[in-house]
Amino acid sequence: MITLGMLVWFAAATVAHDLLLFPLYTAADRFLVRSLASRRAVNYVRVPALASGLTFLLFLPGIIRQGADTHLAATGLDQQPFLTRWLALCTAFFVVSALTLAVRTPTARRKARARTNQRR
Repeated sequence: MITLGMLVWFAAATVAHDLLLFPLYTAADRFLVRSLASRRAVNYVRVPALASGLTFLLFLPGIIRQGADTHLAATGLDQQPFLTRWLALCTAFFVVSALTLAVRTPTARRKARARTNQRR
């Protein structure tokens, strides 16, 4: 009986992803590509967004306080800080990505100018 439940859950997750999630994140990515002037900057948004989504899946049980009693009994702590910690982690992802872009953009421009000058 557990196997049947797992198969139903897997089928439902597949359908939900293909019909709901895939069109949503594809539309968001197309909007991102069209709205950013620089093609290079797109990946500096994609990577932290992906990392945020994956960590959301990891933090989700704590964020929605699933198994709060068991967690409290096992650790002596409540699940209150999970959302705050996840948001802080996502903020750090985007800040590091923005700083990396800010550092690499002038460097890339200098390299491009140097290549252009060498060709002349």
